[in-house]
Amino acid sequence: MNKLVPGRADLQKAEVTPEYTLSNGRRVDVRVSMPSLLVFIEVKVDASEGKKQLEDYYAALEHERSGRDGILVYLTLPGHEAPTSPVPYEHITFDQILEAWIPLSDGSDYASQYLARFLKSLALLLE
Repeated sequence: MNKLVPGRADLQKAEVTPEYTLSNGRRVDVRVSMPSLLVFIEVKVDASEGKKQLEDYYAALEHERSGRDGILVYLTLPGHEAPTSPVPYEHITFDQILEAWIPLSDGSDYASQYLARFLKSLALLLE
């Protein structure tokens, strides 16, 4: 399974925290904590990367993941380039999120319905 596309069981137990303050005092835009996966998402729209930002986020991710998989995501609009960095991270765009997550939004449970509404809102922004 692609680590960027969690299973339904993980998705239903996901805890999402916006503007999450890390132990080093930095704030990552979104923290998604699931039983088998911890994701830090840095959203870059009309902003540039701060000094050592990805490195600091990656260090905090490694510290917090506690045996789970961990992914640092750099999220941009389509057509925007990602920075070079010595740490591993995934550069994805908003349109890629739509493509990957739409299949998870077809359920009748609350999490699936919420995800469906979010993805529809995202699609409107990309038009």
